[in-house]
This record gives sequence, structure tokens and C-alpha cells, in this order.
Amino acid sequence: MADTVTYNAFRITPLSGPENYGPWKVQMGDIITEMDLNDHINPEVTPPTDTAKKAVWDKADRRTLSSIRLRVAPNIVQHIQGETTALGAWQMLSALFELKGQMGLILARHKFYSTRALDQQPLEPHIKMMRQLQGELRSLGQEVSDSDFAVTLLSSLPTEWDSFIRANLHGTINPQSKTVIADILTEERRRYEKDGLTPEELAIAMAATHNRRSVTRQSRQPASNFATSSSTWKRAICHRCGGKGHIARVCPSSEIEDVNEPDKAHAVFGVYEEEENDSDNDYAL
Repeated sequence: MADTVTYNAFRITPLSGPENYGPWKVQMGDIITEMDLNDHINPEVTPPTDTAKKAVWDKADRRTLSSIRLRVAPNIVQHIQGETTALGAWQMLSALFELKGQMGLILARHKFYSTRALDQQPLEPHIKMMRQLQGELRSLGQEVSDSDFAVTLLSSLPTEWDSFIRANLHGTINPQSKTVIADILTEERRRYEKDGLTPEELAIAMAATHNRRSVTRQSRQPASNFATSSSTWKRAICHRCGGKGHIARVCPSSEIEDVNEPDKAHAVFGVYEEEENDSDNDYAL
């Protein structure tokens, strides 16, 4: 009983569809292996015919099947609710969501090499997505080398990262992915700190821009207060285009001004327009 509780304590993101089948399959397989029930999803293993051994097998198989069902989304359960064995459920999910064959390989390769990070979006989720796509290719028998992954990841960064990419690849023949990822995240933190924003505050500022809302000058509040304290919201002024309602990092203008010009040295990011009776100075983000 204690073992059952321990095994049931493993928590992973439920299978929701083809978009997360790859990592789910790996994690679910690890859970079943930890439960020492891997034979129940192995098509090469034949269930015993002896009555006593079969009773033990059936009980363990039911545990395996339950473990799978408990780790898929409700809309996925309907696909396997008729399956009576763990192997049947496992193979059904594979048939539904796993890319297979040459067409699957072509689609997976296209997605891996054409995926691009969105401008002004945090990069950690993008890196995780690239790792997931690499795993999908591996499952199809297409191994992506570590240096190939590193170069592809750098190539997927937004154009504003071009100078960083050139510096990172300069004099490097076979870049290591762990080094490249560490450099990307370090550079991203440096840019946030230079602009005076945390990643959470940047996300809030972007949401405000898309919703045509103002950005509060109290940008160093906790994220929850920053998002909900409507009485402290100010109208943001962009130092790149001069427009209101957004900041330079998320400026919709395609023509970006050079913020390094002497007369714009103070205008690295953006300021907040003071309300009519506010005597304070403008605040730079």
C-alpha cells in the first residue's frame, strides 16, 4: 500500500494532445519504470498463462492502466476508456498523437528548424519548446547533435539578438548547447536589469500594450500589485516612436530609433507621463 501511495505521488503535466505527447511519453514511461511495471507496456512481453501468475499480472496491469488514465486530460480519457490493458491504452495514445513515418519526420524537422522566438517574449519557454522538438526528432530516429541544436537555437532568436549571436559564434566551431543556453539566459537577465524590468514586469507591460492600457510607474511593485493597482496607473511614453500607451521594448513601430544618440542618452526605455497635478519628475523604466 505504501508503494502505491508513493507511485501515485508522481505528478506530471497531463497529456492534452500532440503538442505535449513527446515529453509526456518520456515522463510516463519513467513513472511506469519506477513502478517496476514496464513489461505491461512492452509489446514484446507475453502475459503468463498460469492461473496464479496471470492473476498477479492482471492486478499489476490494472495498476499500470490506472496510472496512465490518471495522467491524461479528461478529453483524452475518452480515447482509452474502452481499453482493458495498459498496453492497449499505451498503443492507442501512440497511434493518436505520435508522429510516425517519413511524413512525420519531415513535419518534425520543418517545425524544429523553422521555429522562431517571438519578439520581446521571455526566452525560457522558447528554449523548452526547442528541446521538446529535439526530443520528437529523436523519437523518430533523427538525432540532432548538441552543436546542431546550439546553432539552431541561436538561429531561432529574434533579429535584435543578431549582435549577440555573432559574438557567441565567433571563433567557435562546435558550440555546446548548455553554454549557449546559459549565455542566452544571462544576456536576457542583463537586458532586463538594464531596462529596469523583471521578466514578470515585462510580461505585464506587454499585456498592457496589447490591451491599450497604461503602465504604472510603480514598476517595482510585486507583479500582482503592479497588475491590479488601477489607482497608480500612468500613461507610458515610448522613447522610440514618441507614442503613448506603450514602452520602447514593445514598440509596434518598425523603425527603431538609435537610443545611443547623445540627445537620447536619457531615453533608454520609456517614461511615464505625469498626471495634471503630479509634481514629480518623469520616471524612467
